[in-house]
Amino acid sequence: MALPNTLSDYTIVKLRLIVFSCLFFTTAGVETNAQSSEPKIDVIGQFTFLRASEFASGTTRDWEPGGGGIFTYNLNKHVGIEAAFFGFGQGTPVLFGELEFLPEPEVQGLFGIKAGSRNDRYGGFAKVRPGFTRLSKAQDCDGEAFTSCAGKNKSAFTVDYGGVFEIYPQRRIVVRVDAGWAYTRYPERRVFIPSEPGSAIPPPGIFVIRDGVSKNHFQISVGAGFRF
Repeated sequence: MALPNTLSDYTIVKLRLIVFSCLFFTTAGVETNAQSSEPKIDVIGQFTFLRASEFASGTTRDWEPGGGGIFTYNLNKHVGIEAAFFGFGQGTPVLFGELEFLPEPEVQGLFGIKAGSRNDRYGGFAKVRPGFTRLSKAQDCDGEAFTSCAGKNKSAFTVDYGGVFEIYPQRRIVVRVDAGWAYTRYPERRVFIPSEPGSAIPPPGIFVIRDGVSKNHFQISVGAGFRF
């Protein structure tokens, strides 16, 4: 009669081992999934440099430096939704009669996506981010008298497109390099050209429409941030 008791004790021990094993592997699986889950949010500070055209003829000036940040929500390893803001400081105003001068960028806001692929150490993506560029003050006349002319800040439609390269030295840290072009559509302006001695322009001057122009500005940005 002792055999049944022995078998019963053995069965109980075996059941306990099975339950313990199930709990152990379930807990380990949860921890592994938590560790392997990808960060969803990137917050990155960046320095940016914009190569801008100063004249309608295409002559360029020095790089326009700026700084700002990027907020990315990663849908998965391949696609992320982004918002980027950069400031370039106060640009030089465009004065009376400077028909060939273009206003300078002061603030840039971009909203779009990046798409590509990444592993645990590196990532490469293409980006398209439409948005706007707030420009420095430029002469614009909204009346029939030259006294109606004033320096006004205007915003231009902008599309930032190009490539992104990311490095992940640690799971929660990202180093990012952006390179591409910022397509900007400068708005039309009505400007006043004053008469000068010996010129064919009758006094006090004439109004001229400064047509809106489109420019592709090369832009590169470098920075680092955190992943959450």
